[in-house]
Amino acid sequence: MAWTHGTRYCGIVSTFIDLVGASGKAYRFRLVDAALSPIGGNFVYIRDLDGAPHVVCCGKARSIGWALSKPVWLSDENGHPDDLLYVRLNAIGETRRSEHEDLIAGLPRPFVIYEIE
Repeated sequence: MAWTHGTRYCGIVSTFIDLVGASGKAYRFRLVDAALSPIGGNFVYIRDLDGAPHVVCCGKARSIGWALSKPVWLSDENGHPDDLLYVRLNAIGETRRSEHEDLIAGLPRPFVIYEIE
């Protein structure tokens, strides 16, 4: 996994992170800092472990706003209040699916996988 953004420096978190899938393609995710879009997309929760960012949840949803409006991840036994939510909007379902599959095949484990349709 390559991190070209998203690392913490003195407690500051980047607005964008790039995650690399098994194909070698990089996918840019944006830190959620406002209302969630009703458009479909992919999402990841990032946790700072030992001073480095790690994906702890990777998912896709037909509607990011609907799927993540409730604290699904925070109610999961693996969730933590300090985890940061990043999204990548994809209105086309086939694009969401293929990017999701590429990411879960390429990101280092362990992490939780969500597919909310």
